[in-house]
Amino acid sequence: MVLPFGNFINHPAGLAVDGTSNIYVLDSKYGQVWKQTAGADRPSPLAFDQIGQPTDVAVDNQSNLYVTDGYHHRVVKLAPPVRNPITLPFTSLDQIAGVAVDAADNVYVADMGTDRVLRLTPGASAPAALPFTDLGEVSGVAVDADGNAYVSDSKAKRVLKLSAGATTPTVLPFGALTQPTAVAVDAAGNVYVSDYRANRVLELPRGADRPTVLPFTGLDKPSAVAVGGSGAVYVMDSGNFRVLELPIRSS
Repeated sequence: MVLPFGNFINHPAGLAVDGTSNIYVLDSKYGQVWKQTAGADRPSPLAFDQIGQPTDVAVDNQSNLYVTDGYHHRVVKLAPPVRNPITLPFTSLDQIAGVAVDAADNVYVADMGTDRVLRLTPGASAPAALPFTDLGEVSGVAVDADGNAYVSDSKAKRVLKLSAGATTPTVLPFGALTQPTAVAVDAAGNVYVSDYRANRVLELPRGADRPTVLPFTGLDKPSAVAVGGSGAVYVMDSGNFRVLELPIRSS
């Protein structure tokens, strides 16, 4: 199903879904955050100031947004209806590829330019680097309800999982990926990845040893993927300038 973003988005970037199925999409050229309220027939722009080049977005349980600003090399927190963003204390960021937030409001950032994955805990003055080593080109980050972190590595064509408290990540059995650009995880621990060059979205069910290809058709450069609380899967179909929804599937 094509969502009614229509011609509102000129340069689609990040994608996020909150617990009540509201969808957030970024326009990287115009520094705009759009919100598609559940059940509405069109999105609405959110009034935020001073966002230079938004590239990815995450949303917490209180509907606060976390946006990566590529132009200013920063991560900001947006708390509607307040217009002014709060800059989080991530320093020396280079090319920010992704952002995620967990249930405890820890914020995770994937920095492609330095091949680091950082975590900022609430109240901290600086983030800590997570022990993802030998990354080729980190392109996305996600975190599940248990605090396990996931990253997509587009250059090494793989997805890694770092279990909470672990010091070494494991490679998930996604098989032959061509260019994984984003990763998401649902409440059940199923992991999703957008494979940009192969024009497909894959799901790895929790505990499975191989993924399945989700039935999105006609994709052209899928660049982002998100999962709603209902289990519906959303994909940013960048080449077609659209956002698609795959409703919850029966087991």
